[in-house]
Amino acid sequence: MHYFAYPAHNPHWSSPTLHAQVDPKPTAPKPAPKQPQIQFPPVDIEQLHSSAAKFQEIMKEASLLVDKIVNSPEFAYQLMNEAQQSNKEKVEALIISTGIQVKVHTKYSPTGIHIELDSSENAGGCCKLNMGLLW
Repeated sequence: MHYFAYPAHNPHWSSPTLHAQVDPKPTAPKPAPKQPQIQFPPVDIEQLHSSAAKFQEIMKEASLLVDKIVNSPEFAYQLMNEAQQSNKEKVEALIISTGIQVKVHTKYSPTGIHIELDSSENAGGCCKLNMGLLW
């Protein structure tokens, strides 16, 4: 007696023949509909130039804060200590004491502080600067 390992092929078994119809003229895929093109106004750099100039002012104010942290270990200690005690008013008062004139928003965690300087509410204001410092 002979045993065939699965799957076995027996030439006496017939398998059905499949016939597929082939399209003699394959059609190309249809192109996607074109999206309407957005019309931009003519290039005018006046607003961009004005925003960049105002942003420079915020950067100068941010530099006041960073300089104070770098040059005054006492200030850095106070800032971090008040933040760790969740004294938001004192933290923002310390930041403003560096000479910053714009609105200040702060968030802090055990790993650092996030400071946003915001001139958007000032007359002619436009910009926000976000700073993240680790401790």
